[in-house]
Amino acid sequence: IISCSKDNGNDSNPVAPLAPADISGKWIVTVTVTGGEQMPVGTEYYVIFTYAQSGNNITGNYITEGGLTGQITGTVNGRNFTFTLTQNNPYPGTFSGSGTVNESEDQISGSYTGSDTNGTNEAEFTAVEFEENISGTWLAVVTVTEGEHIPAGTQINVTFTIIQSDSSVTGIYESQYGTTGQLTGTITGTNFTFTLTQGSPNPGTFNGSGTVNEFFNVIIGAYTGSDSYGYMEVEFTAVKM
Repeated sequence: IISCSKDNGNDSNPVAPLAPADISGKWIVTVTVTGGEQMPVGTEYYVIFTYAQSGNNITGNYITEGGLTGQITGTVNGRNFTFTLTQNNPYPGTFSGSGTVNESEDQISGSYTGSDTNGTNEAEFTAVEFEENISGTWLAVVTVTEGEHIPAGTQINVTFTIIQSDSSVTGIYESQYGTTGQLTGTITGTNFTFTLTQGSPNPGTFNGSGTVNEFFNVIIGAYTGSDSYGYMEVEFTAVKM
């Protein structure tokens, strides 16, 4: 016979509290507006957060892709994250929110509400660890500044598919007119230098450089060179798709 005794409320094996998730470092956040006066519902924008963590406590700063900056303070209990954002001039304000850190501690999902001098804002967000990497598909608007066969001011859309491994960059490209080629290059910090090797029927070589923005989703630069039609100089703005 197995006897059962009544629980007297004492627990000889208490469960230890869950250690706080480690979210220190740099994160890129996709924000989706769900309400408020500032922006239409559904508007998306990016914010970069840099966190320092001591135990349960979080401090840090942020910058939006529109250039707004501020500070964050918060607390992590287990995988639950609560925080306050204090936005700087020229649009000072305060926002409060909460989120949940996933088990692998590489994603945070949540929401926040608050207001600045532009009005109220309610939003949901998903944050992932930020990587300074330009791998992916880019759409470049290329503007001819000088050339022998294309008038200055002509704009051409070029799609690049890029792979970055450490500081080395390789890829392929295709223009709106079907011209294709290969890209090789090097990236150091936000400085990108490259060579374009254009294929038939108009083979040629172009050398250029660009600067990557801090969100690693825009590159602005220029390149020069020639193909079988002649010499060309261009400026470009490439946006990650």
